[in-house]
Amino acid sequence: ILGRCTVVYLECDEETVAARIARNSGRPLLAGDAMARWSALFITRKPVYERLADLVVDVRHGSVSELGHRLEVALRDYAAAKQEVEN
Repeated sequence: ILGRCTVVYLECDEETVAARIARNSGRPLLAGDAMARWSALFITRKPVYERLADLVVDVRHGSVSELGHRLEVALRDYAAAKQEVEN
């Protein structure tokens, strides 16, 4: 799968994640002490995310629309660069 897909790591800091988790309590995996659970998951997953990512997009600041646009541009640029290398 990894060879046929583009893996994007959405990079975010703990402060931003805490604010977002506080606004959305509907995540069963984060029930209870959400930040403690998120931190424990993130500590184990971060090295994997970084190793597998083809692309890293900073999603700390901006509206959902702005972040979506940032991701779209990053994916388009990545695809163009990959196409250039393949040709």
